[in-house]
Amino acid sequence: KLFDGTYSGVKRINVVLSHVCGVGDNSEKFLPWVIDEISKGNKVRLSECFQELDIIDVEDVSEAYFVIISSMGTIRDKDEYEVGTGCVIQLRVVVEKLHALIQAKMNINKNNLLFGTNQAGNIEGTFRADTNNIRSLGWKSRKEIDDSLLEMVSERLGKLN
Repeated sequence: KLFDGTYSGVKRINVVLSHVCGVGDNSEKFLPWVIDEISKGNKVRLSECFQELDIIDVEDVSEAYFVIISSMGTIRDKDEYEVGTGCVIQLRVVVEKLHALIQAKMNINKNNLLFGTNQAGNIEGTFRADTNNIRSLGWKSRKEIDDSLLEMVSERLGKLN
């Protein structure tokens, strides 16, 4: 009954998350894996990484959920909210930023980023969240991608030491 619309009093809300990253991220996700591989000095076999992604910090996602829950009085049943920054960055740029951050912290001189050597991970396209609905509730992303990446690198390098 809950999902067929015959149960009154419950609002069903769909929250579509963009590419979430941040401190405490799972080691099996792409960005933490890249950080770990670079910091260990391993060769990192990657696609060309030309896809453009809307990458958002988990802290901003948490705040978005808070705003949605706080706005339940004005939200309609089956409303949908895309949560992202509304901006995209090429994945290759993100990986290169991670490499530079790690290089600065660990004095790594060697670049082991092997772009174009893993075609299995080659996904093309642009993935940008349409944040108009969530912004109408008064929410916006606050954390810059560079700050998120720096925090992730610092956390992961701290775990390795």
